[in-house]
Amino acid sequence: RTRFRIGHCKTCRTDQASASMRTFAKAAAAAAALGTAVVVSTPMLLRHAYNKKREKDKMGIVSAYTRKGFFAMMYSLVSESVDQKFHSVKEKLFEEVPEACDVLEIGPGVGANFKYYRNLKSLTAYEPNTHMHQQLREQASESGIKHFVLVGEGAEDLFESAIGKFDVVVSTLVLCSVKQPDVVLKNVETWLKPGGKFLFLEHVAEQKGTSMRWFQTFISPFTRFAFDGCHADRCSDCTIAAFPGFKAEVHEYYTPKDLFFWTQRNVYGVAVKA
Repeated sequence: RTRFRIGHCKTCRTDQASASMRTFAKAAAAAAALGTAVVVSTPMLLRHAYNKKREKDKMGIVSAYTRKGFFAMMYSLVSESVDQKFHSVKEKLFEEVPEACDVLEIGPGVGANFKYYRNLKSLTAYEPNTHMHQQLREQASESGIKHFVLVGEGAEDLFESAIGKFDVVVSTLVLCSVKQPDVVLKNVETWLKPGGKFLFLEHVAEQKGTSMRWFQTFISPFTRFAFDGCHADRCSDCTIAAFPGFKAEVHEYYTPKDLFFWTQRNVYGVAVKA
């Protein structure tokens, strides 16, 4: 039978791959009219699929899925040392969590905070990075949390089933990474019961005009890429203090200088739903 053959794309340029696909469509139409077969080489289709994937990749280098996998692996290695830097602050902060209450933690990572909870009624975790889910389940079990619910979505998604459900919402080192901090705070307010508490611990930008603030702005594109969207120069303290739905107490805390020296300035505190 007559066969129309289309060769593989010899370059990695998307426009050429797309042109090959248009040629294939024309050949397929001609083949259908003649009742013949069309053979397309697998390399061309694979190259076309790869280029389409690159089009969707905003960073243009590796896929978001791969970046999240890398970040999960890296964070699991440094999570314990990061937690040690904030141990004294966390012990003080988590004293605000009453026993037998319903807690929501947004962006819990690999579950570094779970050991600070005592006798909870339930713990719900919103963690969009699915590469961390297995460690979260293990940490919940090791910490003796009996009723644990894990949701693979982020804090910017409002779940109607969670409206007014929680006594406490916890966020540690999360607001630096979300796309819309104001939306997250509005959701937190919605999820809390009247008089509920929002516990936060965030690294924030240094004061304007300082050399470190300049460096934070300079390095921020790299941190957003390498650390799952983390903005090194974000002023989360101002965002929390200005949010009208909370009455917040914001405290400043400096960590010892280490590898991530641009994150020394931090804030923590409790915001009560007005």
